[in-house]
Amino acid sequence: MNKVLTQGFSTFLRRRRAKKHFERRPLLESLTAAPAVVPPTGAAGTTPLGQDLLAAAQEEPAQALARLRSQADGLDSAEAARRLVRDGPNEVQHEPPLPGWLRLWRCYLNPFNLLLTALALLSFLSADSKATVVIGFMVALSTGVRFVQEGRSHRAAEGLRAMVTNTACRPAT
Repeated sequence: MNKVLTQGFSTFLRRRRAKKHFERRPLLESLTAAPAVVPPTGAAGTTPLGQDLLAAAQEEPAQALARLRSQADGLDSAEAARRLVRDGPNEVQHEPPLPGWLRLWRCYLNPFNLLLTALALLSFLSADSKATVVIGFMVALSTGVRFVQEGRSHRAAEGLRAMVTNTACRPAT
């Protein structure tokens, strides 16, 4: 039963493009590179990641830099380029935007529009053309307004995201 629920939840997240928010991603390999600082407590002589991170946070800055194989003044450009290739850019991942047709389809799919569509279909089958046109117009208007408003909110969110920058610098000594 647990396996069925897990697979169902995984499918639910994948279809909604939200699975990455629930995945565990490996951290830098270098965090577990210094077993002398934290005694091995996990299986096969490894430390659990939480304990290793806690130990790294409690270390002196020089020890933490040694663990990360870095220096106080930063990495040289060759090492930075190697780490960029190995680990990828140091930026927050964002979901890619949905294509317009899929956004429009999702704007249409709500209980109100589905009920109105069913009513329009019944009106069409009963040969009530006025009601079919009016209800169809209501569905189109509802979907269109939602599509435009969501587009505006996504553009506003992207604008805010573009204004935010994350930079790190060495503290003044």
